[in-house]
Amino acid sequence: MSSDKSYVVLLLGSKPFDVMQLKYTFNGNNFKVITAESGAKALEMAQSELFDIVVVDGVLEDIDIAVLCRGIKENPKISKTPIVLLSTEEEVDYRVKALNAGADGYLMKPIQTDLMMAQLREAVEQSTQTDTEYKKELNKTTRMQLIVLTSCKGGTGVSTITANLGYLLTAVHRRRTLLINAAGHTDHIAPLLKASVMPGTSFADFCIKAIKSEREFLTTSITKINERLGVMSLLDKKNDISSINVQYLDWAIEIALKEFDFILVDSKVDKIDAVSLCLMKKANEINVVSTYDPLAINYTKSYINSLIDSGIEQNKIKLIVNRADCEIGNLDPDAVQDRHRYPIFCTLPNNWHACIEAIEKSKTVIQNSPKSNFSLALNELAEYYVGKN
Repeated sequence: MSSDKSYVVLLLGSKPFDVMQLKYTFNGNNFKVITAESGAKALEMAQSELFDIVVVDGVLEDIDIAVLCRGIKENPKISKTPIVLLSTEEEVDYRVKALNAGADGYLMKPIQTDLMMAQLREAVEQSTQTDTEYKKELNKTTRMQLIVLTSCKGGTGVSTITANLGYLLTAVHRRRTLLINAAGHTDHIAPLLKASVMPGTSFADFCIKAIKSEREFLTTSITKINERLGVMSLLDKKNDISSINVQYLDWAIEIALKEFDFILVDSKVDKIDAVSLCLMKKANEINVVSTYDPLAINYTKSYINSLIDSGIEQNKIKLIVNRADCEIGNLDPDAVQDRHRYPIFCTLPNNWHACIEAIEKSKTVIQNSPKSNFSLALNELAEYYVGKN
């Protein structure tokens, strides 16, 4: 897209002075600006005016942000028009609510003008794909490609399962696989694969540098373990989360899906932020890992309900019970099933001693104990995904 092409912005916010300043900024960067003094007025204007993108500055006071987003996305004339929030770090709940209702992304304040303009143009470009291309994508057979693994609490084995499943898919089933550490700034995946991820190569760093090249993304953000296996970290430092733009992330996942047969995401446990929500909504399947521990059983039920309440399709959620052969007192699997009120998709046997031994030898459990019950059970899960792919 040519940078001198002009696009129409519907701009609204709760502070008139800030909106006026933004209007001048947009006008100086080849954007034509239409302003709405309120969210209600914006919905009214949407019935007669056409615009290329909606930019919401800050928290609107006159209308629920979900009402505004749904009102735009449910209007057939402008349903593909991107909605972008300009937000502060403290407005997390507001951003999540907007994203759940159809908003396409957000930019963190203070705003860097050049970066904002580039990202808004990118958002418009992505939204203007032809109806023919759109229908072609819809008609494609869905492949099991992007899988998110998460849990209601730490210590259920999500990282171990992710790393070993990834190794199986590459070493045994010869599939190109990318593992994404989205669990936080501490990488639990790379050490399990005896990998070294260099500082400054996280996806957050990529966003900060505002690189838009597919080639640069693939070479600077993904650490190759071998010819088929790669690892990507979202964060180096805890506060890097504010640097991740959801639209950038969506774009990066699309690029990675062209290069890899599978993407496995080690997701943040028991926390549904905008980044986690983006990954889960794009995923073909979400594996919620639990154990037969009574607390985990109760928490998992609530966690799955919260995922559904956040707009995750229920049929994408699969429950995996790890360490299923551990002593669980008087809780048999049927009783656990009743407590979860959710079907158990897969069970994995206890892998504690095998994990400890593998870590001491700097190997995966699959490498160190290929005939163990855990390895065999996990391979059945890998075969299921290969069959779907």
